[in-house]
Amino acid sequence: MPRGTAFDLEVFKTVSETEIKKVGETTTTEVWKPETGKRFRLCGFSIFVDTALTVVTLEDETTAFYVVAVEKLTPTVNVNFPMQGYVSTKVNNKLKVKLSATNKVTATFYGVEE
Repeated sequence: MPRGTAFDLEVFKTVSETEIKKVGETTTTEVWKPETGKRFRLCGFSIFVDTALTVVTLEDETTAFYVVAVEKLTPTVNVNFPMQGYVSTKVNNKLKVKLSATNKVTATFYGVEE
């Protein structure tokens, strides 16, 4: 929960070697479903894909809010959102991820629920 201008990270969601199909083949993969009546505040994430040159899209339920390309030489991406992170636009929205190519993904998403 917010404490002044900083947050104590309380939620860590891990996706471990999960195959996520490319966009269009299946729905996005849900990685964080907050408790009923709450919204997620994403403070950062680390993601590894097993095939390079992949575009990773994070969605707030159905709305894309962050897109990053995973380059051939750096298959791991670490992102810390500045200021107070990304807060979901509505309560009960889920954090989802989709990829531009079928991949196995290992990732950790962290933040708070409020």
